[in-house]
Formats: sequence, C-alpha cells, structure tokens
Amino acid sequence: MRDIGTGGFDGFSEFDARAIEWNYFPGGHGAPLSDDRLENVVEFVVTGQAQEPPDLIDSPPSWLRPASRIAPVAFPLLLLLIIALLAWAWFNQGLLLFAIILAVLVVSVALLMLL
Repeated sequence: MRDIGTGGFDGFSEFDARAIEWNYFPGGHGAPLSDDRLENVVEFVVTGQAQEPPDLIDSPPSWLRPASRIAPVAFPLLLLLIIALLAWAWFNQGLLLFAIILAVLVVSVALLMLL
C-alpha cells in the first residue's frame, strides 16, 4: 500500500451498511481496540449492537492532518538525505557531489513511487 488516505480523519465514503463509524478516539492509533474497549467490540461482533464510547473527541489535533498527508513522502526523503550525507562523507567531496547524489536519489524514488 502506498497511501491509505485520510479515512481516519475524514471518514469513509463506502463501507458495509452494517458498519458503524465513530471518529476521533482519544489516544494513539490502537485506542479504539484498547483493553477497556474490547468488551464493546466483542458485543458488537456477537450481537450487532454497538455502544457509543463516552470519551470521543470533536476533532483530532490540528497538526495531525498535515502530518498524515506528509508521511508517505517524508520518510523516503529523510532516508534519501541520510544516504546522500553518507555518500558525501564517504567520497569526501564538495557540495556539488552531495547535491548530485541527492537529486539522483530523489528522482529515483519519485520514479519508483509512480510505478
């Protein structure tokens, strides 16, 4: 998977009619499946009845949406920068070689992401 999108923030446009969607659980990514919520999950699986969690929040932190959108390219770019710095240090050359190595790596990753 290259990118799963922003369904966790914006909701999902298509899913099974039996599904229930609650956005913005407080806590980390696994918060909806934490130990204190498992009883409700099992109840939903067995009976189809869902109990709305009492501690939902209105919206995620403002920095989370841009971070989610940047994440698919931020890690490869950071990795490329590290590789370019290591290559630059290995060859002990000037900034021109560093820029060339970084450019080649960025173009290579961009082409791979398009495939």
